[in-house]
Order: sequence, then structure tokens, then C-alpha cells
Amino acid sequence: MWNNLIGNSIKFTNNRGCVIVAVLKKDENKLVRITDNGIGLSIVKQIIDLHHG
Repeated sequence: MWNNLIGNSIKFTNNRGCVIVAVLKKDENKLVRITDNGIGLSIVKQIIDLHHG
């Protein structure tokens, strides 16, 4: 899963773009945040993918 998320961030970000992977820890929880300035997905596509895998 992580390879897919990070790979897509790199794939869809142009050569002068930026991909940031941050891991934050709060108490016993961890949050992984992947941020890029690539072309992105529309909100509709994100919702469809979320519900239909």
C-alpha cells in the first residue's frame, strides 16, 4: 500500500514538483502524511475509489 501511494505521488508530480512523506507520533498512534503538488484526483474519483476499492 505504501509503495503504491508514494509511487503514485512521484509518478503524477512533475520533475520540479515536491513529494513529502511525514510520520507523526501522538501517544500510541502514528499518522503518515503523504503530500505532493501533482495533478491530483478529483473528489468524485476519490469517493468512488474509497467505496469500490
